[in-house]
Amino acid sequence: MSAVYLGVEEIGAEIQCKSSNRSLEEKLIEQIENQQLCGKIKRSSNDPKNEILIEISKFGLKIVHRKSSDVILRVPLLQLVVFTTFNDGYGKTNAIILESSEKRFKCHLVQFATDADASKMCKMVQGCFQEAEEARMLLDNTEPPSPSNPELFHK
Repeated sequence: MSAVYLGVEEIGAEIQCKSSNRSLEEKLIEQIENQQLCGKIKRSSNDPKNEILIEISKFGLKIVHRKSSDVILRVPLLQLVVFTTFNDGYGKTNAIILESSEKRFKCHLVQFATDADASKMCKMVQGCFQEAEEARMLLDNTEPPSPSNPELFHK
């Protein structure tokens, strides 16, 4: 899926505190929009070097430069905390990709050309989580192989 990479912001774990009635997604959107207003993250980009392709599978998310195919970001599915989309005040459709790391979170901002593209990507991410969950359930319900006959190894 084609999009534009706008930037990344590190966020502390305090964003998850329950002191507010607002959801994590709402807090993330506010944080990102504040960073955009301060000029720390771009609002949009027409620069072709920021054009990306996003790939998602049951193993994780990968973002590559559209022209050079250089990998910008890899996020294992286990570290993908949030993937949510929103329309900003400028009529653009953005997605927040929240990646967990050891002590802080990395909040990546991506901009899609259309709402339909963003919605399609959300459905793809959801599908990958469902596929991974189904695979995990299959593994949990699979009985381990029976041990080999020990006498065969002691001849």
